Amino acid sequence: MLGLDSEDPVLSWIGAMGLALVAGTALVIDFVGPSRHGERSLSELFTDGPRLRDLSPTRTGVAIISGGELTPAEVQSVVGVLERSWPALVLRGERSSRTAATVTYRPLYPGVLAYNDDSPAVWQPLHSWSRPPGPGPVLPRISALAVRQLLHLRRPVARSWIRSWKAVWEMPWA
Repeated sequence: MLGLDSEDPVLSWIGAMGLALVAGTALVIDFVGPSRHGERSLSELFTDGPRLRDLSPTRTGVAIISGGELTPAEVQSVVGVLERSWPALVLRGERSSRTAATVTYRPLYPGVLAYNDDSPAVWQPLHSWSRPPGPGPVLPRISALAVRQLLHLRRPVARSWIRSWKAVWEMPWA
């Protein structure tokens, strides 16, 4: 289980999808998006209890569920149940830091626009490459086409970008 947070809503989404896609089979719990993913939310799983088909994947690939309104303790209890049966969980949003080790995903701006923060992060170059101000992997550039595909819930053709997320799973983010 790994959380992902980003100040940029597009990076937040594509980063969560990158982590999930490289895992092969994963459940993304979205604490950010206002839209509803799937037939039930995490808060409904807590209130009504999970069904058997909610507890484990029925196919390979990425499944997405909305977070809903829950307290940190309620999130932890439901996520704990899901973690035991899903091969990988990705928690998207700031609320994930209370439940899982959380990765910060930041755009790598050049020059004076660069972050002045040396905390660990996953860095995404946008236009030109520059050195990251802090530790963490620098991902390959991602095309506009691949971003559009991820935003429309289609598997992108950006294989090297997806593979680069494997290193993020293996790092000690605690």
